[in-house]
This record gives sequence, C-alpha cells and structure tokens, in this order.
Amino acid sequence: MSDVSDLDDLCTCMMRISAETEGRPADWRMQHLSLVFSKFCATCISFLRLMPRSSFYAPSKGIQLWDLSSAASLCRNLIEAYYILVYVSSKPIDEESGQFREVLWEYHAAFERHEMLRVALPDSKRLPEISAVLEKHKIKLRGMRQFQCLSLGHQKALLDGKDFKLSSNIELTRAAGISENYYRARYRYCSTFAHTSPFSISQLNSFRAGAAESERVLATLVGTATGYTALAIRDFVRLVPDQESKLDAKITRCISIWQETLKWEKSDSFNAPD
Repeated sequence: MSDVSDLDDLCTCMMRISAETEGRPADWRMQHLSLVFSKFCATCISFLRLMPRSSFYAPSKGIQLWDLSSAASLCRNLIEAYYILVYVSSKPIDEESGQFREVLWEYHAAFERHEMLRVALPDSKRLPEISAVLEKHKIKLRGMRQFQCLSLGHQKALLDGKDFKLSSNIELTRAAGISENYYRARYRYCSTFAHTSPFSISQLNSFRAGAAESERVLATLVGTATGYTALAIRDFVRLVPDQESKLDAKITRCISIWQETLKWEKSDSFNAPD
C-alpha cells in the first residue's frame, strides 16, 4: 500500500522520541506539548493496526479486516491532534499572552469536567465541589486583561466552553505551511465517516477488502496520515534539539518531502510523489 512503509518508519521514530523525552522537567507549554505528541503517537499506532501491509497490522481473529470507517475517523483524530500540537508549541508573543492561553486551557478542562458530571450525575455529591473549582477558573479567566479586550460575543463563546484555542485551524494551517484546500478536503472527507453520514455509508457499500479501488482509498488515508505525522515530528523536535539531531536521513527526507507536498493547492494532490 502506498506510503505505508514511510508511515511505519515515522511512527516508530515518534515512539522512540516520545519514550526518550518522557519525564523531563518542563514548563506548562512543553509538558502539554509532550502529552499531545504522545497522544498523536498512540493514535498513529491504532491507525496503522488497521492498515494491511503495515508492520503494525493486527488481523481480528484471523479475519483480514479492512475497516475504512474506523481508519478515516482515526485519520481525522490525527489531523485534530496535529493542530493542537501546532497551537501548544507556538511561542506566545509575550508572557501575558502565554498566561492567557494557559488560563483559558485550564478553564475549558474544568468546564468540560463540570458539564460531564452535571449531565450524567446531577445529584452527585461531588458536583458542588466541581462547581466551585469551575467558578475559580472562571473568575481567573474573566480577570485576564486579554479576555476583557475580546468582544462580548467572543467572551461568551469561551465561557460557554465552545473553544479552548485562540487560533482557528485555518490560522494554524497557514502557520504550519499547509494548503488550506488540502486541510479542508481531507478533514471533511474523514469527518463524514466520524459522523456516519449518508456519503460515508455509500462509500462502505462499494468498499471490499482486497479490491484495487479499496486499496487506493486506504492509500489516500495513509498519505494524509503520513503527511501530518511527518510534520508533527518536525514541529516537536524543533523544540527538543537533542532529538532533532537523532533523526536519520530517511526520516529527514520524508519530512522534507511532505512539508513541500502539503503546500500544494491542488485538492486532489493527496499522496507524496515517488
């Protein structure tokens, strides 16, 4: 399958980097960047376990399972994780901006924890405690000068837990040097499977394990995953110089190819050139 050996190598490289950087002293930014990088790595392993011809491939009780829907959903997870990695790794313009990003992130974590408990167990004895924690985070967020400079609508959206990033995926796409067309097309395609949309069901109706057309479809997902994995390694090691120096020539070449490939504006250019 096209590019699967490259993704195998990139994933193995990512596993090594994650293991060698675990437990290092870190500030908020590097701590969370490491966690996002580890999440990306674990998702990449899960994706490859569904890819025939991958060294990670795992048949299900002897059945050669070609699971397009799960593969596409995991590919979307990789795309989403990549943009969080770009967001967290970006250096704040000043200390105040960095603090605002951290406070918003922690508020959103507290907000989601509270909402999950409130909806699932509204009579929980722990709810008042969780509510008090959320209120402390809300007060801290509201007290930030940068929060107060936002429009009332934007403030409300953040307080309502509608976002935890101060940059959109499109802005992060531009910062990463990725074609907006590429991102929009790949994310939309993968999302149809995550949402079990009519389009995705129609795709499954014609998808057959072992068929040449089915392999082409999976190869497209592999290409997308390979590109984002290459850039995830590129962006992470820029902040961990000892790991950047350990990248072998094959990984460096793969990263170079994909960072150029993902600049293309043609929406049908999903696979790296030979």
